[in-house]
Amino acid sequence: MLLEISKLKSLQITLSKINVESESGTEIAKLKDFKNLHEKISIVGLEKVQNATYAHEANFSQKKLRGLELVWSDELHDSRNDMLEKAVINELKPCDDKLIQLKIRSYGGLEFPKWIGDPLFLHLKHVSIRGCKRCTSLPPLGQLPSLKKLVIEGLYGVEAVGSELFGTGQAFPSLEILSFSDMCGWKKWSGAVFPRLQKLELNGCPNLVEVTLKALPSLNVLILMTCDCGVLRSLVEVASAVTKLRIWHISVLNDEVWGGVIEYLGGVGELTIEYCNEIRYLVKSDADATVQMALRS
Repeated sequence: MLLEISKLKSLQITLSKINVESESGTEIAKLKDFKNLHEKISIVGLEKVQNATYAHEANFSQKKLRGLELVWSDELHDSRNDMLEKAVINELKPCDDKLIQLKIRSYGGLEFPKWIGDPLFLHLKHVSIRGCKRCTSLPPLGQLPSLKKLVIEGLYGVEAVGSELFGTGQAFPSLEILSFSDMCGWKKWSGAVFPRLQKLELNGCPNLVEVTLKALPSLNVLILMTCDCGVLRSLVEVASAVTKLRIWHISVLNDEVWGGVIEYLGGVGELTIEYCNEIRYLVKSDADATVQMALRS
C-alpha cells in the first residue's frame, strides 16, 4: 500500500505508525517518495533494518516532521549489532525546521549520534529516551534551546551524568520538567545550574550517591523514589524554592539525616513521606516551628 500511495506526489500525508516487519527491513526505504510527510510518525521494529542504506534512502533529512518516535525491540539479544543500529539512527535525522517532539526507545547502540542534542533543533521541546540499555553516556541535550521536558528511563549502562549532558554554553535554558527512572547503574551526577527547572523526579536510582549540582533556583516540585538519603540531602540544599516534596523508600533515612534535611524545607507546603521506616518524628522540637507553619498538608 505504501508503495502505491507514494505515487501521489503532491499528497500532504500523516503516517502515525510504520511497522518494519520484513527480515531485511526494506520497508523504511519506501518512505523516500513521501516528500510531504509531516506531523508525527512512529517507526517500530528498527532492529530488523539490516542495512543503514535503507534508512538513508528514506531521506528523513528532507522531512519536516513535528514528532518522531524511533522504536527498537525490547529484547537485547546477541544478534543485535550496535554499530549497525548507530548507523541506522544516524541516517534517520529529520529536518530541524519543525521537530517539536523526539522519542527513542530500546536503541541498542553504545552511544547516541551527534544529531541528538544538536542546537540547530531550535523548536524541539520534548525528548524521551527509554530502555537504551547499552548506552554508557547521554547526548548533549542541554544545548537544545527550547527543550522543556526531558525523560530518561532504563539506561542501565550510564554510571555518571555530567558535562556530556550539559554540553557547551548555557545549559538547559528552557527546561521545566526532568525525570530519571530505572537507572540502576547510575552513581554520580554533577553539573551546572538548571535555571528554569520546576519539577524533578528521580525514581529507581538506588546506586546514585554523589550529587553535586550548583543550583536549582526555580524548582517547586521534588519527587524522590527508591534513592539514597544522600541524594535527598544534596538536592534540598540547592533547591530553596521547593514547595512540594514527595519521598518514597529513601534508604538509610534515619532521624539524624532527616534532621539535617528538614532544615531546608521551610518553604514546603505539601509533604508526602512513604516507606521511610527509620524516621520517628516529623519535627523534633519547637525550634523547627517555621517548617510547621509552612506545611498545609
